[in-house]
Amino acid sequence: MVEGSGNVVRGDHTIADNVSTADDDYAAHTRGCNTGSIGVSLACMAGAIESPSHAGKYPMTETQWHCAMDVIAHLAEFYKIPVTSKTILSHAEVQTNLGIKQAGK
Repeated sequence: MVEGSGNVVRGDHTIADNVSTADDDYAAHTRGCNTGSIGVSLACMAGAIESPSHAGKYPMTETQWHCAMDVIAHLAEFYKIPVTSKTILSHAEVQTNLGIKQAGK
């Protein structure tokens, strides 16, 4: 948990569960990008629309954004993940940056 970040809820899977998804026991979070990946989830943006831009009924707050960046920076440093447009990205960037078709992200 990040100091002062509020509530943190851990999922049913560990990061190690996504080293390989062949056993079908992993945390699914992004179509075609689960093996070897870490998913960080925020409770926001329900009903969001990309174009025309609409953040939905529950837009991401500035606090959520900053806490997420702290968590992601910590994970990148701990797991020695290089920070590039192909290694650390949002659902909305997967299709464009990795060429993997996504549905509703």
